Amino acid sequence: MPDRSIIMLGRDLVEETANRFDCTLEDIEQGNRLPHVTRARYAAAWVLRERNRDNPTSYPSIGRLVGCTHSSAMRGIERANELRSNDFTFRLETDRLLRLAQGKAPRTMTEPRTHRGWRIQYDPKPIPDRRYDWIASHPDYEASYEGPEDGWVGSHPILHGATEAELRAEIDAWFDEQMGEAA
Repeated sequence: MPDRSIIMLGRDLVEETANRFDCTLEDIEQGNRLPHVTRARYAAAWVLRERNRDNPTSYPSIGRLVGCTHSSAMRGIERANELRSNDFTFRLETDRLLRLAQGKAPRTMTEPRTHRGWRIQYDPKPIPDRRYDWIASHPDYEASYEGPEDGWVGSHPILHGATEAELRAEIDAWFDEQMGEAA
């Protein structure tokens, strides 16, 4: 019988993943196949496997936590690795979840925040520079890896601020700048 504390920690992690991918724990556990739920399941499986490289969570345990078989859990982790290579946003979210799972980051805000359509997140880095604690991404933001010379290239800016108020002011300034260019 598996250790209950590990199962509860894993379930908490799957629930946090569901919150970040805009679905429910039940969606993930019950095998919902909507694309955003599938991505959440891949992310949860990947983080559950990667959180402790010295003693990784077994594929059968991961499968039980995310509502699939051990072989589907293995395939989900492979797919998560593919997504992490090609999808900057997925990589960012799985990195944040991994830091959270390893006890290196606080839990997310309970309510998603937006300002003028931009998604706002609080994500303090483990560095003393607080200018990047708050992050906002444009609603149409997409990124792709353009190779070693250019690295990750985004379609819209990502803005940063030390406080939520400062970040909202940055978003407003971006809109003002866009309106000035349109005139």
